[in-house]
Amino acid sequence: MDHILSSLSDLDKRTNVYLDAKISKHNLQEIILTLTKGQILSYRLKNSWSVIDIDENSYDPDLAVENPDNFLNWRYLLDIEPSEDLTMRDYVAKVKELFFKLRDKGIRSIIVAEWTHHLENNGEFI
Repeated sequence: MDHILSSLSDLDKRTNVYLDAKISKHNLQEIILTLTKGQILSYRLKNSWSVIDIDENSYDPDLAVENPDNFLNWRYLLDIEPSEDLTMRDYVAKVKELFFKLRDKGIRSIIVAEWTHHLENNGEFI
C-alpha cells in the first residue's frame, strides 16, 4: 500500500470527510480539536499530522431528511491536508482513527479521497 499511496500527487492526498452532525460548527470544531489534540491556527485546525478546514456543505435539511444516506446532503465537510513530514501510511491511519472517534461520538461520516479504494471495504466504514 505504501508504494501506491506514495505515488499520489499532493492534491490526491487531500481528504474530504463528510459529516452528518446536528451540532453547531463551533461544537464540531471543539470535538475535532479534542480528538486530534490540535489547536486553532488562522481559522484552521492544526495538529501534528494535518491541517483541517471545517466547511459547511451545501446543506439542504429537506434533502437530508428525504435521503439521509446521501453524504452529499450532510451538513459539514472536513478538508484534511496532511503534514509534509508524514508518511502516507501514517496519514491514512490518522484519518481512519479520526473517523472512528467521530463515529464513537455519534457523528456519521464518510471518507472521500483518491486513495480510499486501496483500503479495506474501499474506505467505507459506516
